[in-house]
Amino acid sequence: AEPLGRWRLIFLRNGIRKLMKGFRRRSIQVHQLRAAIDGSPYDVLLGGDFNDLPSSFSYMVAQKGLEDTWVRKGVGLGSTYAGAIPFLRIDYLLHSKGIEPVSIRVGTESKGSDHYPVIGEFRLE
Repeated sequence: AEPLGRWRLIFLRNGIRKLMKGFRRRSIQVHQLRAAIDGSPYDVLLGGDFNDLPSSFSYMVAQKGLEDTWVRKGVGLGSTYAGAIPFLRIDYLLHSKGIEPVSIRVGTESKGSDHYPVIGEFRLE
């Protein structure tokens, strides 16, 4: 029988490959999104499941020039992930300076998803 350590190494290596594939895919997507935002003559309200932390590359690229509604108006951690790792904020509402956030909150029911909904109210300036 093979030692358990070898199986752990295979599991770890496959997990790292999966993470790297996700990072690459999100990098391509966020650059396409950034081009659309930069090319828009309108104020932008961007909401989405980034599946990334606020310190991630994808978040930093998407957020450039936009404001994070949770940072402006949220209270607490703003945890949106309802999965096995609690307290993660991986869903966002980002907005241009011409859009004024009135309120933001995270819903309490995930109904078939591993994410809680992010609910925001905005006013156009």
